[in-house]
Amino acid sequence: MRKGETARYTIIYQDPLLPGKTMDDLLEWVKSHLHLHRIWGAKEVTVHQILFSEGGTFQTHYQVDSLDRWNDGMQSEAGQQAIGVDLGKIVDLSRVEVQVLSNINL
Repeated sequence: MRKGETARYTIIYQDPLLPGKTMDDLLEWVKSHLHLHRIWGAKEVTVHQILFSEGGTFQTHYQVDSLDRWNDGMQSEAGQQAIGVDLGKIVDLSRVEVQVLSNINL
């Protein structure tokens, strides 16, 4: 994003790793699928480690302008493969929590 520009929404996925998986596994998944995230409208993607949590939970933040575009991408065939198959080998998908925030400019 350009300086001073903000996306309309932040989507936060709280990702509990599967046993034996590491932050590096999650980061590699994010990097290898970044092109899809950009197609789906992600302006910025960041991964955060939750301090003082019980083992292996990370947050992935996506800055987007359109929730419809993001949802369409996730529901596409490529999205189902990326999330349901590829990410499912790293993250416990049954325990993923999602928050959608409306960004407020100061």
